[in-house]
Amino acid sequence: MKQALLAVSFGTTIPKARLDIEGVERALAASAPGMTFLNAYTSSMIRRTLAKRGEPVLSVEEALE
Repeated sequence: MKQALLAVSFGTTIPKARLDIEGVERALAASAPGMTFLNAYTSSMIRRTLAKRGEPVLSVEEALE
């Protein structure tokens, strides 16, 4: 079984708020060197909006695959 660190949040389309989420994700990734790190958003509406902007984000199900 593969091990990875998965950060999950509702998500946001607001750039400033995304920077805050990404800061937390960077800290989490740094706390587990050598582990695969992934992030996912639970909101399908947020993921669709970001995908239209060319900024795709994984769903939890996609990240777990």
